[in-house]
Amino acid sequence: MLAEIWIKPSILFMQISTNGLILFDTDDEFQSYTVSCFPRVSRPYLPLVAPLWADFNFRDSGTIFYRLVSDSGTLDAVADVISNLNSNYMDFRPTLAVIVTWFQSELLRSEVKVSL
Repeated sequence: MLAEIWIKPSILFMQISTNGLILFDTDDEFQSYTVSCFPRVSRPYLPLVAPLWADFNFRDSGTIFYRLVSDSGTLDAVADVISNLNSNYMDFRPTLAVIVTWFQSELLRSEVKVSL
């Protein structure tokens, strides 16, 4: 894990993984790269987001940037994206968002640089 962020203790614990996962749980099941599929039989409701699930090598290059945002412009944009993706969340109004960037990260056994 690269970073651990506590947001309102006991309500949300977030881990940002060097393997492109964002976990919302204290479980460290995915601290190392795994080729297992989601959902797991053992944890079918594991709360995570996998925007860039891959096997990265951060030994020589790459950085993970993250920031918590609460400005109204960003939160309005997030609300628009969520409500456009799912009509069940038309009234969704976030109070906090997390922006994560895996910057110039090298895939293990590869010379390809990836930024997301």
